[in-house]
This record gives sequence, structure tokens and C-alpha cells, in this order.
Amino acid sequence: MSMQPRPEANPPDAISFAEAGDGVVVIRVRGRGSFANSADLKRLATELAQKYLSSGRKYTFVFDMAECETLDSTFMGILAAIGLRQIQDTGSKAIVVRPRDHVARLLHTLGLHHILRLRTGSEGEAPKVDQADFKAADHQQQSRLDQILDMLEAHKTLCDIDSGNVIRFANVLEYLKDSLERERGKQ
Repeated sequence: MSMQPRPEANPPDAISFAEAGDGVVVIRVRGRGSFANSADLKRLATELAQKYLSSGRKYTFVFDMAECETLDSTFMGILAAIGLRQIQDTGSKAIVVRPRDHVARLLHTLGLHHILRLRTGSEGEAPKVDQADFKAADHQQQSRLDQILDMLEAHKTLCDIDSGNVIRFANVLEYLKDSLERERGKQ
């Protein structure tokens, strides 16, 4: 009996990236995109954007969602902020390729299709990058205060891109504002 590795039923949540040349950066989201790894995505995108802009070059983020099971609203808000920044910096939209049907529905429901190019089917292939070229995004532990601030910013961004999100996230925003007050009161 041979011992062949089996595919993982629930792959670990991970963000990795590779530079494909000509300012194209492929960012892979594996497992769940959630509040737990959204700060890592935000930091990665900020560092890469600054790297390209400081050398006078444009950049394009291509988010490969083939292995992404689901996204929560905080992660989508951070994704929206990254998309808005790319439009501001370069005049072009970030691209999401190979999203599962569920993930594509989530992105449409919250209005991210207005600021990101969603590519599915035959047009949804990611740029060719050797697997060995992918590096894991750095993970840094966040303080509770910073986590609340990121969550609040993410949900405000979602409200800015689609007015339907104002009602959808009214209670979440209120809760986060209350949490922020309590956390600041502890300091």
C-alpha cells in the first residue's frame, strides 16, 4: 500500500504572492479570507504598492481566488480599499481571477464588481508564475485596538462603494464603534 498524500479537506487559510513581471503581482488567497488574515493582506498590498510607486512604476494586483472557500465582510472591505487605491494610483482596476461561484456572488452582493474586474471561466486565468516563486505574506499579531480599527475602516469602505451596504452593515458599524470606545477606555 503506497502512502500518497491526500489533498487537504480544509486547506489552511493563507495569503501568498509572486511578482509576475511588468508590475503584475499575483496574490493567492487560500482557505478563508477573514478578519484574521485581512491585516496581512492590507500590509502586503500597501508595501507592494509603495515599492512600485517609489520606483516610478505602475502595478496591477491579480487576486487568484481558485483555492478561496469564502470571504467575510472585513476581508472584502480590505479588498475594496486595495482596489480603490490601485484605481487612484494607476487608473486601472485590480483583477480577481478564478473565484468560486460562492465567492463571486459575495463580491457582487457587496458591490466589489464596481471597483474590481472579476474574471471567471476562460477569461479567468491567472498569469503564469512558478509555484516556487510564491512567498507567504508576513503575519504579524495585531492589537485588539488595531483589529477593531481595521474592521471599522473595512466596513466603512464597503458602505462607500455600494449604498446598499449602509443598511446591511448599520448594526456592525454601531457594534464596532462601541467596541472601539470600550477598547480606548481600557488604555
